[in-house]
Amino acid sequence: MAKYQINFSCGHDEQRELFGATKERQRKIEYFEQYGDCSACFKKRKESEREAEGPVVQVRARKGDPALIEFVVFNSFSVKDALKARGYRFSYDFVRVGSAFGLNDRGEGAWGRRFEGGPETISEQVADEIKWLKSKDWKFEDATSSVKSLISALIEGKADYIPAS
Repeated sequence: MAKYQINFSCGHDEQRELFGATKERQRKIEYFEQYGDCSACFKKRKESEREAEGPVVQVRARKGDPALIEFVVFNSFSVKDALKARGYRFSYDFVRVGSAFGLNDRGEGAWGRRFEGGPETISEQVADEIKWLKSKDWKFEDATSSVKSLISALIEGKADYIPAS
């Protein structure tokens, strides 16, 4: 283990602590100098990638009594007022399932809305919410099941078909 001052490919210098054999550390330094971004540039690049992606909706389901359907919207700063008006709540507790980004590592939150109850109670509300979300042309990710099978299970009143999360 040793600390090295590295000149990254972005042109910035930054001190990094590297581990491993000397040969392996040297290989890492060469990689950073040719291809790596400093911490600030890496953060800016990831933020711009998220911004370009736009809002991302994840649907989560839990079967049981009561069943739970949850919609979580990430990358949502630009649409927060619309979400708030529909009853969404902001929280730092949401973690983006299957994401390439470590969102909550940086303390980034998301807007979420839950529907709990029996299929006869929440199926119409959930269908309405999906219709509204789909009308926004946002990216849709299914965190626990396909939306089609989820809605079918609710409409048909078959809570057993709702996949467990």
